[in-house]
Amino acid sequence: MIHTVMYVSNHNKDESKAITVRIARDDYERLRKHAVGRHASLNSVVAEAIAQYNARQERAEAIQMIREFQAHLRETRAEGIDSVKVLHEIREMRCQCDRSGDMGGSASDQSGRLRQHGEEKS
Repeated sequence: MIHTVMYVSNHNKDESKAITVRIARDDYERLRKHAVGRHASLNSVVAEAIAQYNARQERAEAIQMIREFQAHLRETRAEGIDSVKVLHEIREMRCQCDRSGDMGGSASDQSGRLRQHGEEKS
C-alpha cells in the first residue's frame, strides 16, 4: 500500500506548493512514529527534512566552490592572495545580499566571483 504525505510550507498560500509523495508503508510508519514522538505534524517533519536536504546541498556547493577556487589559485600560481580573506569577503557579501532580499546568486555565480577576485589580485 502506498501512503500520501503532503508538504505545505508555513508561508502564505501564494508562496507554497502542495505536493504528493508516494512512499513505502514502512517508511510512512517510521515517519508517522517520528512525527508522533515529536508531537509534530507530518508536514512539519517533511518540511524539516527538506530544509536539511537544502542545507546539505548548499554546503556541498560551497565546498565545491572552495575546491574550484583553490584549484584556480594553484593553476594561476597567484601569490599574495589570502583565500581566507576572500572567503570572508564573500560571506560578508552574502550577508548584505540576504539583508536586501537578494540571495547572492548560485554557487557557480559565486565561484565566478571568486575567480574574478583572484584575477584582480594577481
